[in-house]
Amino acid sequence: MAYQDWKYQFNYDFAHNAGSSEDGYWDEASIQYSGFNPINIKMGRFDPDFGLEKATSSKWVTAQERNAAYDLVDWANGHQNGLGIQVNGTMGPSLYGSAGLHAKDQNDENGESVKQVNLRGVFAPMHEAGNVLHFGVNFAQRNLDDTAVDSRIRSRLGMRGVSTGGGNDAGTNGNRLLLGGANGAPAGSYGDDTAWGLEAAWAMGPLSVQGEYIKRKLESDSVAYDDLEAKGYYAQVAYTLTGESRGYKLGRFDSLKPENKQLGAWEVFYRYDNIEAEDGNVGIDPTADVEGKVHNIGLNWYANENVKLSGYYVKAKVDNAVNANGDDDGDGMVFRAQYVF
Repeated sequence: MAYQDWKYQFNYDFAHNAGSSEDGYWDEASIQYSGFNPINIKMGRFDPDFGLEKATSSKWVTAQERNAAYDLVDWANGHQNGLGIQVNGTMGPSLYGSAGLHAKDQNDENGESVKQVNLRGVFAPMHEAGNVLHFGVNFAQRNLDDTAVDSRIRSRLGMRGVSTGGGNDAGTNGNRLLLGGANGAPAGSYGDDTAWGLEAAWAMGPLSVQGEYIKRKLESDSVAYDDLEAKGYYAQVAYTLTGESRGYKLGRFDSLKPENKQLGAWEVFYRYDNIEAEDGNVGIDPTADVEGKVHNIGLNWYANENVKLSGYYVKAKVDNAVNANGDDDGDGMVFRAQYVF
């Protein structure tokens, strides 16, 4: 019974993109109790629940890098030090919900950690592999009163090798796009930081379509700083040439299992990302919003249920901003090979 009711997950990031030298480079260290079926209670260090593509395991997400719109709200669902508790569960076969409270490893003037609340709800009237209709809404908020904060919104525009926390560097072409915010804003500069998200997906046989829309507002508490507003979205279409359907579990997509063990399953996809921010703090014309647009086209080969080989082409274009080398567009390739034990 103990092994049925208790689950745990420990992920250590050897690239040092998660965690810190003080706390250890842990991506996740959590335990979950499922004895109150269909309610689960999760505790420890883990990413908050926010968004369809984030809920899908990195092993089975369609593109190797998740959409650029998540860069607008990295605190809402990304790698942050600290601890949290989350309650999630289902109500019947079509409804899923979660609520989480996190204490982040970022303190205010009184030494108290920043508190964050996350809520997510999903309605999926069609919820079987190859027959999916999915709608979801997300909310996240943190209070930054009396907290010094780096409010910068930056994006790698789909290229993970650019300026990672692990120390990799692409030189003058590798600085991340700055859309808004300021580094080192003193305590008292900002108040509530709020993010909303909408998600939708439809799948019929080998065809799947999904998208998300995200909006964020960081409210100023000082005349020295402007409110920061950002929004973004992505739209993705994927098709399995060999006819298989993407797996689906309530609230998220799951693995794709090839029917032909010799040929495997072949999947093509296209995704368009669009992000923008409005903020006069970055030293640009506040009437000329910084906007990033990314085209992603790729191919996945599921050789069997354990092996997946992926590759895709990225084409990015930026309006009203350039990198350190004076470029406002660029392209690249991303490849990944994985073996799932």
